[in-house]
Amino acid sequence: MKKLLALILVLVMVLSIAPLGVLAQEGTEEEKTPAEELFTLESAEEQVQTPQAEEPEVKALAETPPADLQEAPAEKPKDEDPVGEPTDGDDNLPLLGGGPATYTVTYDANGGTGTVTDTNSPYEENATVTVLANGFTAPTGKKFVSWNTVADGSGTSYSLNGTFTITSNTTLYAIWEEISYTVEFVTKGDAAKSSQEVKYSEEIDLSYSGTRKGYASFAGWSTTDGGAVVYSVDAKPSKLTETDGATVTLYGVWIPKTLTITFVGNGGQTKDKAPEYTQTFDYDGAATLTANQFTKSYFKFVEWKDENGNTYANKALFDPNELIEKGVTTLTLTAQWEMRQYNITVKFYLYSEKNGKYVHTEKDVGSGYATFEHILAKDIKDGTQIPFNYASFPPEKTFYFTAKDGYTLTYIEKTKTGQYPVTSTDGTLTVSSMEDTVGCTIKVYFKVSKSAGGGVGAALTGDDFGTWVALAGISLLGATGTGIMYKKRRREQ
Repeated sequence: MKKLLALILVLVMVLSIAPLGVLAQEGTEEEKTPAEELFTLESAEEQVQTPQAEEPEVKALAETPPADLQEAPAEKPKDEDPVGEPTDGDDNLPLLGGGPATYTVTYDANGGTGTVTDTNSPYEENATVTVLANGFTAPTGKKFVSWNTVADGSGTSYSLNGTFTITSNTTLYAIWEEISYTVEFVTKGDAAKSSQEVKYSEEIDLSYSGTRKGYASFAGWSTTDGGAVVYSVDAKPSKLTETDGATVTLYGVWIPKTLTITFVGNGGQTKDKAPEYTQTFDYDGAATLTANQFTKSYFKFVEWKDENGNTYANKALFDPNELIEKGVTTLTLTAQWEMRQYNITVKFYLYSEKNGKYVHTEKDVGSGYATFEHILAKDIKDGTQIPFNYASFPPEKTFYFTAKDGYTLTYIEKTKTGQYPVTSTDGTLTVSSMEDTVGCTIKVYFKVSKSAGGGVGAALTGDDFGTWVALAGISLLGATGTGIMYKKRRREQ
């Protein structure tokens, strides 16, 4: 027990006077190394050892003494380790007889995302650290600038491959700044607009006061050439791109002046019975005229004609620019019509009764018969067609037939009911064409009767039509408004 207490006392004395070792160095006594101090400690221990016979007892009593016999160890100086080396009070202290202190390097995204790890960390004290490249993803609209020992950038800055000597645990913060980009303007007007270099969150000035020929006003800006308005002139946009150093182009959008064309049917109508319709053209908007939508019975469309006598073909390409530049905003195009070319043939056939059945020169065979054929047309071709009067609608023609005294002609309509109306009064015959077609034929039949007592007597019967024509003296005097040409055919058996 005495040996243990002596050993504890010696240790307390050594630890208590250790800080005074520095002062002792100022005297003539030479500084002792840790090994020499340890040797001195062991010598002191030998001086208090008891005879060898008591050693077994010491081993038996080497356990923790009672609490009332324990002495508190001397307090170690706060900022010195057991061998007098300065520390920062953390866990990086070297142990008695161990290596030097080590420190870590940590990289902080500071608003960015991702991770950056220094695989060489931790470093020994006073080692040279090479700063790593940025591996973080920048916050939206920002770019990496440098590393800094303080998050707000007020500390020491380090760039890529920069170095520093490490003496403590170090955190390097990523420092970010807003990107910059350029905005260019394609105005399409008579005045240019200067480009602007702006920061990511900086507002852009979109005002513009230029003009453009053929356009009423400036509407705003589009992000594509020819696109719709995305930003008005009063807008203050920002953050147009997230790419540093990029160029964003904005295109001017203009509201064009217009010209409206009214198409007039001039007697024609659309399928919906409308007498007119419209089409609007923008400046710089040349396009084909809307196809003619009008129809007019017995006429065909020829062209359009405006107020000044200018003519335009159906579906012609129309460029409104010249008129708009002159201040014209409306234009009327009137349909021009031309009479269709009709070859309307009117045929007259003799008609009688034979053996209780009707017969006529159109199909029956006899000793001979006559057919009066009259060809009516709008124009004369090679002297074989006669002009037909289209002054009224439906077009019609009146024929005048005569016979010798004692004979009467009676007209009978044998065409489709209502299609070719035929009327007769006092030896006249009126034929109307209800078809808007080319090459139609009208067939008319008439009976020849003998007069009796001042009235109409019995009709001639049988099929001796050729004799009747001669006997009755049937002749065609003419037609209203024009001469009529006819041919007399004789059909042989």
